[in-house]
Amino acid sequence: MTAAAPEYITKKEIDIILNGITDKHEADLKRTEERFASLEKLIDSKLTTIQLMMDRNLAQHQAVASDMKAEISDIRGDVKALAAQINALQSKMGWYITLLGVGVSISLVIFQIFVK
Repeated sequence: MTAAAPEYITKKEIDIILNGITDKHEADLKRTEERFASLEKLIDSKLTTIQLMMDRNLAQHQAVASDMKAEISDIRGDVKALAAQINALQSKMGWYITLLGVGVSISLVIFQIFVK
């Protein structure tokens, strides 16, 4: 049996292999950087769009809240006016009942005078 002769690689072959690996690594690195840059641009544009939408929605909600506050203020004014009208009506009804009682009393007194 003969021993297998060792195989040797020359420096030039190693340099070619290393250059291929280095070139592939650099190409992969460049492609990764391009992907990150495009992804960063995409995320920035989406965030800008989302921010604009949020600002627009916030403005709409603030307008609605402002309208609601005005309507609530109007309703409070209406309730106060109704309360004043009810108080006036109660006072009037009290006077009418008092006058009715006085009228009935006077009628009874007059009836008693004429009956005797």
